[in-house]
Amino acid sequence: GFFLVDPQRYSFAAAPSYGAFSTAALLAMFAFAGFESALIPTGEIRDPQRHVPFSLLVGMSVVAALYICVQAVCIGLVPDLAHASRPLSDAAGRIIGRAGESAVAAAALISIAGVMNAIVFASPRILFAMAENGELPRVFCSTHPRFRTPVAAIVATTTAGGLVALLSTFVSALTISTIVRLVAYMATCAALPVMRRRTGLPPTSFSAPAGPLLSA
Repeated sequence: GFFLVDPQRYSFAAAPSYGAFSTAALLAMFAFAGFESALIPTGEIRDPQRHVPFSLLVGMSVVAALYICVQAVCIGLVPDLAHASRPLSDAAGRIIGRAGESAVAAAALISIAGVMNAIVFASPRILFAMAENGELPRVFCSTHPRFRTPVAAIVATTTAGGLVALLSTFVSALTISTIVRLVAYMATCAALPVMRRRTGLPPTSFSAPAGPLLSA
């Protein structure tokens, strides 16, 4: 796609409005959010102290580079990108043709299935851990006698997600998801310098360099 982009599409006559910018920022946050889900099931990962920091940092770097490249190609190829309902398919169609549109649509379905599988796997572990700590009813830390999965937590999480999907629009569900994540991100960033000043805590297996600066 980079060989076909129109450089003129990267310029704009006027700066975007505050509303347009905030909407774009919301979409960008949603696109990059979810990396913290990799940390939720660390209790079920082999040697998480070694593998989680490496995979998280490398994975985010690869994703960021890929997203920036995809966005750059779409801006340079798709006319009126802001109002395109299928921007990636439109870009692929301009590169390859109808086969490209179909390939991107199929890839999107596979990607969505993978994301949903990851969410259903990871999110109930939050309810499970909170119930174990006495912060939620104990029923949420009950497990299946054969599969050892947190059945009640899975049912509650998927039911809540299903209701939001059925009763709201994509943008409103996206907004709810992003705001909830931002609250969790801010709370985590605020907790890091506080926790580092405390004594008597278990030793850390991974210490982020310049932690207070990064959290700020």
